[in-house]
Amino acid sequence: NSRLSKFREALKEKNIEAALICKPENRRYLSGFTGSAGYVLITAEKAYFITDFRYIEQAKQECIGYEIIEHHQKQPLFTILNDLRLENLGFEEKYTTYSEYMELQKKLTKTKLFPLGEITERLRIIKDPEEIDLIRKAASIADEAFQHICHYIKPGLTEKEIAIELEMLMKKKGASALSFEPIVASGIRSALPHGVATDKKLEKGDLLTLDFGCIYNGY
Repeated sequence: NSRLSKFREALKEKNIEAALICKPENRRYLSGFTGSAGYVLITAEKAYFITDFRYIEQAKQECIGYEIIEHHQKQPLFTILNDLRLENLGFEEKYTTYSEYMELQKKLTKTKLFPLGEITERLRIIKDPEEIDLIRKAASIADEAFQHICHYIKPGLTEKEIAIELEMLMKKKGASALSFEPIVASGIRSALPHGVATDKKLEKGDLLTLDFGCIYNGY
């Protein structure tokens, strides 16, 4: 896994023994996990994916090269981390809440905590060919939606109906979600750069502001 190798090199430069990754985008980038709960723990030698009973089977399928560990009431995250006897542990200081940090500091009795900075984010800046293909696909789906909506819009439709049509088409084409709530603003509302769709009906001669996009396989 080249991503893991690059991440370990960055850890080594910071003299950090291991890193705990919780931010969903970073977690997915490093492990391939598409679920909504879990921790990536990377050391110089091993990679662990720690999650609860709901995601064990999914993690086994998606997190190639990772050892899957289940955390539960009798074996919480802190016990798992303490059992590894880490001297220091990097954490995502821009994502971890103050209460989470304080609990980590309290429960990890022999491990010092260090901020990771933007190690993963710096790796993510440079897209590999697979990522570029996914971005192209997401853009292509949005392009198709725009072509369709140009023929769909007509006086009498509401802004909400146009937004629903955009969402439906993009999801039919394979999008997993929208990038953000679509902006559909017509007539006097078209001057609102962030005007989300309302029940206002389009009138003949209205200007129409559209802003939309989709997510395809996480991109």
